[in-house]
Amino acid sequence: MKKAKGKAATAQAKNPAAVVRGIEVTAGRRRSLRAFGGTLVLAAAAAVSVLDLPEPGGDLGLFALGVGLAALLFRSRPRLLGILILPTMAAVLYPRFRIDLGTGLFAAAEASAIAGVIWYAAWRFARQRVADEKSMSALEATIDELRAISIRDPLTGLYNRRFAYEAGRGYSAQSRRYGNDLHVLMLDIDHFKHVNDDFGHAAGDEALKGLAEILLNIVRQSDVAARIGGEEFLILLPQTGAEAAYNIANRIRDSVAAASFKSVPRKVTVSLGVAGLREGELFETAVERADACLYQSKHSGRNRVTVG
Repeated sequence: MKKAKGKAATAQAKNPAAVVRGIEVTAGRRRSLRAFGGTLVLAAAAAVSVLDLPEPGGDLGLFALGVGLAALLFRSRPRLLGILILPTMAAVLYPRFRIDLGTGLFAAAEASAIAGVIWYAAWRFARQRVADEKSMSALEATIDELRAISIRDPLTGLYNRRFAYEAGRGYSAQSRRYGNDLHVLMLDIDHFKHVNDDFGHAAGDEALKGLAEILLNIVRQSDVAARIGGEEFLILLPQTGAEAAYNIANRIRDSVAAASFKSVPRKVTVSLGVAGLREGELFETAVERADACLYQSKHSGRNRVTVG
């Protein structure tokens, strides 16, 4: 726990603006608390005199409520409260006291006590609201984190199969509506089983992560690169024509062939299949055609691109 607090303090120290804001807020609260007592008593005494309250009772409850509301206003708008207090202070200084000073001060003290209770309750409510807002922010951050985990492949950091298919259906709907091109790329690592068998699964994982980095460096932000199986990857290319999709596929093939992986002391290659969404075709059908093109690349010698 102490370590966590130390880390938090270190992080705050690295942000001078945050430290300055914290000091300003603390100083402002202290000034407000110091000024609150004096201002509240002056306002109460002046109001008792101006309203000609004969006893501490009578309209004291209504007056206390007014002072309580002024206290609330004082916590968030001190300048505005000061403007409202000025006429009351003028009335105090004006020599027209209609009751004796002792009765006025006694009534003011009682009203101040009631107003203080109201102010304290509002202060506690404000603190609880701040705590609730912090809890809600933490909950929202946790939900965002869980959502990010649910749509990502834990090994490569690419999108997973579920997200890729949901995005693909959305892109295909846009393609049908606006007439945009949508191409699908399927690829996997050639002889990946031999990589795992010869060099171990850690080497295979490194090859998968290296391939993911290559894909992220080539695809655009609007594209979707996903790992949908062991060594199988799916790429969605919205608003991309056939020639551009073929060029992207070849860039991926050439980049992988030119890359080197420390734990895999031999050349790693990929085979790819490319398919464009046809009019009236489901997204899943286009994926099946891209997969068929991928297997054709495999049977044709691997390390190549087949368009269908």
